[in-house]
Amino acid sequence: MGSRLPVHRRVLQPVVATVAVLAATVLIGRPASATPVPPFYLAIGASESLGVQPTVGAPHEHPTSDGYANDVLAMEATRWPGLQLVQVGCPGLTLPHALEGGGRCAYRQHSELGDAVSFLQAHRTSTVLVTLDLEFNDLLPCIEHRVVDEHCVTRSIGVIRSLLPRFLAALVAAGNPETHIVGLEHNDPDLVLERFSRTERFATNSETVLAELNQTLGNLYAQAGALTADVPSRFEGTADEGGAFGPPTARSCLLTWMCAKPPFGPNLHPTDAGYRLIADGIATALDRALGSPRATG
Repeated sequence: MGSRLPVHRRVLQPVVATVAVLAATVLIGRPASATPVPPFYLAIGASESLGVQPTVGAPHEHPTSDGYANDVLAMEATRWPGLQLVQVGCPGLTLPHALEGGGRCAYRQHSELGDAVSFLQAHRTSTVLVTLDLEFNDLLPCIEHRVVDEHCVTRSIGVIRSLLPRFLAALVAAGNPETHIVGLEHNDPDLVLERFSRTERFATNSETVLAELNQTLGNLYAQAGALTADVPSRFEGTADEGGAFGPPTARSCLLTWMCAKPPFGPNLHPTDAGYRLIADGIATALDRALGSPRATG
């Protein structure tokens, strides 16, 4: 895997292919008409990749059309006109289930990775943006009872270090030089608990756990040649966006459903505003690697 070109690097097509096209044109006597191949955006992940959040019709939570994938589609319209969204995510999915099958969703190729690889193989002549948003559910059982289970954290991080390179390698192998993979880091929805004395210590400990997870993810994404979307700094207010959402605990209330009253909350999923910030992290990663289409006109 280390010898592969980074998936976001552009590579010139072989000269032989150009010669073959020219020869075919001469023989036929006129240029062959070709249907433009549309660019695709393949969103891989769990619930957030589907824009899941509480709604009036489904107060517990439900996939929506206001998730970060939908926002990315609009943000990247200038770079890739006609970009089409393909979602293969599944709520509650863990990395082992995404890799090997399992969970609550059925897939034609038996797993989320299987369907993702099948799509990439079927669209080898297309530009494809891929976002990868897994791993948080692997860690969630270690912190969901407002107590950090250190042994569980160590075990879960180990699983991620073992399986994520395999997942990324399969995506890289199935793609082409115009396949751009962006892996997401994760915000800490429990940040809001720092405002309450009875949970302040847990919130601080959960931040440490998420920091370890994100450092692990950033390293693994880089080793695979994928880009990394910095999500935590946007939710914590350290990214440059004008401090529009106030201090960290206040931001958490506005960017997630953690402060919402029942039946809508507390819920760890982002709000519309939170999903837009995640999308901004993805767009920023692409701008840094490919240049900003907004800057070049």
